[in-house]
Amino acid sequence: KTDQLYKAHGYHTKVPHLAIVPSILHYTRPGDIVLDGFCGSGMTGLAAQWCGTAPTSYRTQLEAEWKAAGHARPEWGARRVVLNDLGPAASFIAAGYNLPFDVVRFEREAQRILSEVDEELGWMYECLHTDGKSKGRINFTVWSEIFSCPQCAGEVSFLAEALDEVSLKIRPMFLCPHCGAELTKNRLEKCYEASFDQGVGEAVRVPKRRPSRINYSIGKHTFEKALDAQDWAILESISQMSFPAEVPIARMMHTPPDVEIWGDKYRSGTASFARVHNLFLARAAHSMAALWRKAHATREPDTRRMVVWFVEQAIWGMSILARYAPTHFSQVNQYLSGVYYVGSQVVEASPWYILFDESKRTSKLPRLVAAFTPMPSSTNAAAIQTGDCASIPI
Repeated sequence: KTDQLYKAHGYHTKVPHLAIVPSILHYTRPGDIVLDGFCGSGMTGLAAQWCGTAPTSYRTQLEAEWKAAGHARPEWGARRVVLNDLGPAASFIAAGYNLPFDVVRFEREAQRILSEVDEELGWMYECLHTDGKSKGRINFTVWSEIFSCPQCAGEVSFLAEALDEVSLKIRPMFLCPHCGAELTKNRLEKCYEASFDQGVGEAVRVPKRRPSRINYSIGKHTFEKALDAQDWAILESISQMSFPAEVPIARMMHTPPDVEIWGDKYRSGTASFARVHNLFLARAAHSMAALWRKAHATREPDTRRMVVWFVEQAIWGMSILARYAPTHFSQVNQYLSGVYYVGSQVVEASPWYILFDESKRTSKLPRLVAAFTPMPSSTNAAAIQTGDCASIPI
């Protein structure tokens, strides 16, 4: 699971291709067809093709292991694959792994898109350094839910009062900044406010959330600060912009028309939203929309598929599902896997912080380029479809 190719794209039922390769080698011969009707992220298909593109170092290691175990030498060579999954997301990820593409062209196109988004929306992520002169680039902004003290009804910013700045952990008990009452999170009452939802053009009731701090970079140095007047002015300007058409406004699954918020109301961290676009703060929505629009405008089909594959990985990380984790090295993709959990502290990352930063080991573009060099899949070796396994046209 530490292999760069395995980590190139997440999926909840993913099995490393290197764990599948020995079985493919044992039970098949070069040129055979391997069918996976429930392919998920397509790792079985990748393993079948890897049998023909595996580097010499891997082949030498595996042959030595087989010889020591008394097995005959494996027959190297690509197997052809037919992959299917009922889920569009799964077959989309599988296509990224199993259909070859021009890595140089992909990298050039991805960098061009990020640069264009920077030209158009970079102003949204500018901030003034504490010296009042230098300009910085925002890596991420931390937003905190606002609660009400049960003793005095005063507003309490959860991050400001509950986070221990030394240990960077949440205190189990903290004081109300207004009346000094001892508080725990369970005693706090969540504050709501009226807001105009531009996506659907109507007033809605949403949890009250405010930006608390900014993490930014100037050159190779990173700093943090509270928001100043300029930062608030930028957020106000963004809130006045027209809602981007690329962000879907569809209702979440199983959400009845008369239900205002989706999620289990008896669960801590309930998902306070009814529609997909409610998962994004305004700045993130505009950035994600621009990336999506430009990725889909790529002309060459194979490059377009991989640029969309690249951009798509920022969706969860730029949503309010991303929790602020101050003790972690990076704030990239800090969502709770497998559930729609919205924390009291969310981190709004910039697209460059998530997708491209050579100084951070979590950035996607350099890792993707390295993972697909050399290309693990073969030309005309894979057929992939989205649909019912019973209707594969073979």
